[in-house]
Amino acid sequence: MEEASASASSQQLRLIFVEILLYNQVGNVKQFWNSCWQYLYDDILQEQRSIHGNPHYTLDDNTLKDKILYKLDDLLIVRGNSVQSIGLPVPTAERAALENNRLIVQQLSYNTADLHEQLPRLVSGLNNEQKKAFDTIVLSVDRNKGDLFFVYGAGGTGKTYLWQAVTAFVRSQGKIVLTVASSGLASLLLQGGVTAYSRFKIPIELKEESTCDVKKNTQLAELLKKTSLIIWDEAPMSNRICFEALDRTMRDILGDVCRSKRERNFGGVTVVLGGDFRQTLPVVPGSGKHETISASITNSYLWNSCIILKLTSNMRLSRFADTDEEKERTTNFANWLLSVGNGAEHSVQISNSQDFEWIRIPESFLIDPGVDETKSIIDATYPDLKSMYMDASYLRQRAIVTPKNDAVNSLNESVLDLIPGNKHVYLSADSIDGSDNMSDDLRGIYPTEFLNNIGGGSLPCHRLILKVGAPVMILRNIDQPNGICNGTRAVVTALGRRIIQVKLITGISTDKHICIPRILFIHKTTAFPFVMRRRQFPVRLCYAMTINKSQGQSLDMVGLYLPEPVFSHGQLYVALSRTTSPNGLKILIADQDDLYKGCTKNIVYREIFSMLGNSDQL
Repeated sequence: MEEASASASSQQLRLIFVEILLYNQVGNVKQFWNSCWQYLYDDILQEQRSIHGNPHYTLDDNTLKDKILYKLDDLLIVRGNSVQSIGLPVPTAERAALENNRLIVQQLSYNTADLHEQLPRLVSGLNNEQKKAFDTIVLSVDRNKGDLFFVYGAGGTGKTYLWQAVTAFVRSQGKIVLTVASSGLASLLLQGGVTAYSRFKIPIELKEESTCDVKKNTQLAELLKKTSLIIWDEAPMSNRICFEALDRTMRDILGDVCRSKRERNFGGVTVVLGGDFRQTLPVVPGSGKHETISASITNSYLWNSCIILKLTSNMRLSRFADTDEEKERTTNFANWLLSVGNGAEHSVQISNSQDFEWIRIPESFLIDPGVDETKSIIDATYPDLKSMYMDASYLRQRAIVTPKNDAVNSLNESVLDLIPGNKHVYLSADSIDGSDNMSDDLRGIYPTEFLNNIGGGSLPCHRLILKVGAPVMILRNIDQPNGICNGTRAVVTALGRRIIQVKLITGISTDKHICIPRILFIHKTTAFPFVMRRRQFPVRLCYAMTINKSQGQSLDMVGLYLPEPVFSHGQLYVALSRTTSPNGLKILIADQDDLYKGCTKNIVYREIFSMLGNSDQL
């Protein structure tokens, strides 16, 4: 906190304070508060001086503490906590306000007059498919039918616009709509959106009988009772157990209001799921095709009562194509993407192999591996890097995507070596969680050096190497309401010992500067008989990223590097569809046997489409 206070504003320092509390195991919360509160009030004092028209106006310490704690409570509430639950003092001057359910107040704070004014424009902009879906959903809400819908459409078919129209209509009536998504990036496209995990307190470790950690008579429970509509975007990414856990929780909570609601899906609240089954499905560690399909929402007991609404018209084409020739090329590209995503692209039989997952990539997208594959894909994706490496817009528009983390790490190191500047190396502090009796024995079997080599997924690297000007991806939902979440990209602006400073280059807070502290990651996997703790900065270099991590990113230039084929459903489709323009796609398939020249695997679990009906026509 002391290091950050040299350059960060009080508003930024309050955010850092909350991050440390939430993501680190602070031994004495009140002692931490007493030693840091003086860093957190400059803007509050300035605001009071402006209100009173007195540049020398002061507040006593107790009043300042109350106002700081009230602002900290705002930050904590949207993260499912509060000053009281986390062990901070409850502000006395604002205690009466705290007794109100601020979650409900927040959801009812939308200006209904403005929404009524926006509605005619939003509704008139709906195409026929969107209008049909809109009418069906709002009818269910108006009549308290409590239907469950799935809006199925590829990228560009207008799901986000439909969400805007539906939420505006329902909120204009003074009703509550909870907008969530399966990923932090997707939630940024929703007004008031957060991740489903944070909103509903879905457990990280899922079991068949899981429920959400929502206790009765809490603010969140009362919010769920008053909710009229839930919209959950990018639903196919989430394990079916997430939806079932929410269903059980809402039946239980709303059943206290009306016993019959225990027998209705989600306690009788209308729920709209949305997404594209062509994209990646739930990640089940160490699993295969059968386990992945089993984890899909299509295999939930809820799916039998789900009403499917389809969007098929690509709304992006008219915006991105200026001429008839461009429109035709973009249309052909969009149709090819759908063919790949549906598993309908013509397969190539290699010799006498019975493997029919190989497809041929159009030559216009392919680049020659040359003598050095790494150099070829970097040059194709990052032309003029040496003169543009500090240009945020240049970095925002492009990235290399590849299936596995090993290739990502190698590519990121190679690009970092090409730009000037001093390297800063940050090593993580790794240990085995000491909460179980086996930890002492395990430490002897798995030394620190072994823990340092564990990586992958959302776990930051043990050895993090950064330079000023390098792009990074944030790996935690730091400040979701302001668009600082898992998947947000930024550029490093300063590197300290305990704090790094970055400028955001994506999301709703683009160009905003923030400070990031080290935080604690808890990593549990079936691969090892222990829970690992890693304290490290929640960032990763992102000149290159895995295909799974790229989902939700929108890029002008995508370099798809395939040193080996994709290994799971939807990965090739996700990689190809990160750009909507055929001009922005370059593909390097690693040097291979002549029989496989220009070909790569396209893994599609066609079984997942069987519950959708006529999916091959989309």
